Amino acid sequence: SNELSEKALKKLDQLAAFMIQNYGIKIFVKGYTDSSGNYNYNLWLSDIRANIVKTYLISKGIRPYKIETRGMGPENPIASNDTAEGRNANRRIEIEIIKD
Repeated sequence: SNELSEKALKKLDQLAAFMIQNYGIKIFVKGYTDSSGNYNYNLWLSDIRANIVKTYLISKGIRPYKIETRGMGPENPIASNDTAEGRNANRRIEIEIIKD
């Protein structure tokens, strides 16, 4: 899904508040997919996921240049893609905090 859950929104609200309080912070948002389907489609989809997070953070007052995004597709799975639970875990966003 490309919709942010209530849990994700709360975490992003906390991140936005943290970034506003700590001006010298940038973030790197990486979107991931599971391995099912076409590789190029998954790269595109993961990029969309990362940019949904960026758009939300911008709506909370974070400047666009503070947010780098990249779609990683099915790279670096954190669970097996052989089960529904594993595929669900692999469809994720990771956010790395970087000092400016």
